[in-house]
Amino acid sequence: MNRSNNQQGFTLLEVLIAVTITAIIGIGASQLLISGADTKQSLAVRSIEIKNLQRMDLLMRKDFSQISGRQTNDIYGDLSVAVTSEGDNLIAFSYSGVPGEPYNPEKKQSNMLRAGYAIRPLDHEYCKDAEIIPNNQEQINNNDANCFVRIFWPVLDITSNTQPTIQILLDNIIEASFQFRGLLLDLQDDQNSIRSNDWQDDWPPLSMSQNLLADLVQIKFKLTTKSYGDIERIFEVPRYAFQ
Repeated sequence: MNRSNNQQGFTLLEVLIAVTITAIIGIGASQLLISGADTKQSLAVRSIEIKNLQRMDLLMRKDFSQISGRQTNDIYGDLSVAVTSEGDNLIAFSYSGVPGEPYNPEKKQSNMLRAGYAIRPLDHEYCKDAEIIPNNQEQINNNDANCFVRIFWPVLDITSNTQPTIQILLDNIIEASFQFRGLLLDLQDDQNSIRSNDWQDDWPPLSMSQNLLADLVQIKFKLTTKSYGDIERIFEVPRYAFQ
């Protein structure tokens, strides 16, 4: 019995072409999935960064809007000015109420506290609870990555035994700084007052003397981050603070 066979099989070349096309489609699909996962992770990180920036801005505005002109005693018992850029922190200041919170008279605590802001390398104890640690260890070794922290003490007159509370605001930043603008007032003779619109890197200014009152008006905050570059904010100091 004769069996007619009109069907022919695939040639080796056709099989190779089909396998190649399937492989290309598979590689493209896998790359698309990987790209989608990376994008999702990147968006999640950016979302956290933006949230932290917004929280930082809100807290700083609350803090600086309640600055007080109350002088304090440092750990050596010496009189310290209400707002200063001296010492280990970028800024330290007297504060009316709990930092970031309205004063609650029901709490057994002073309504005058001491607060400040500082920048520390990521391997510092202040940064041990940082959320995002960069993968590039070289950045840490070169001190290119830091955390920006908020510090507050439960009392105005700090002693060597006073333990601060540390709050991490941002991590993986490059640098942060404060500048100040205000007046040096002579309450006895206004002719001796020093008035300038220039931003000062130090507060009180280097031209400060005992017969002058440092009347702080504005605080400029500069921040450099890896993700968003340079960020700048200007905060108004309440005019009743130093009167």
